Amino acid sequence: MLVRPTAGKAQSGAGRTAPAPISPHLQARLADDQPMISIITPVYNPPLAIFQDTLASVIQQSYSSWEWCIANASDEPELNKFITSCAEKDSRIKVKKLEKNLGIAANTNAALGLACGDYVLMLDHDDLLSPQALFQIFKAIVSNPEAELIYYDEDKISADKKMREEPWFKPPV
Repeated sequence: MLVRPTAGKAQSGAGRTAPAPISPHLQARLADDQPMISIITPVYNPPLAIFQDTLASVIQQSYSSWEWCIANASDEPELNKFITSCAEKDSRIKVKKLEKNLGIAANTNAALGLACGDYVLMLDHDDLLSPQALFQIFKAIVSNPEAELIYYDEDKISADKKMREEPWFKPPV
């Protein structure tokens, strides 16, 4: 789910079909105004390999106007070192190291406190974004400027990363 800081009218986001061509109106917006999307992730001890996949899915986004706000409550030294290293290499990654795990809600709020974007996107520490995910959200924002909430379809990926399972198609609004 993507939320503008002042919630209101909802609009469905990603569709079930291939992305549509970019319209002239959207091309003009691309050149002028790219809203910042703050990706909010509370982290608490995911397996390092899983979090590395999450990181790769964020870094590989075709839409570049994002920041990743991480509240790290992990007590795994290798994971903590990796997260710190990522933030040192990419200024779009902001990390708040929490003294202890405060639970999913408080950890999420800590990450939200780092956000400076126009929109907020929630991403779990074991989720993956498709490479065009943020661009498709941007297209939904441009196409529906009055929308203050955008949601999108999701599915699960098998452990071997070869199969998409359990699709969850949200109804259009």
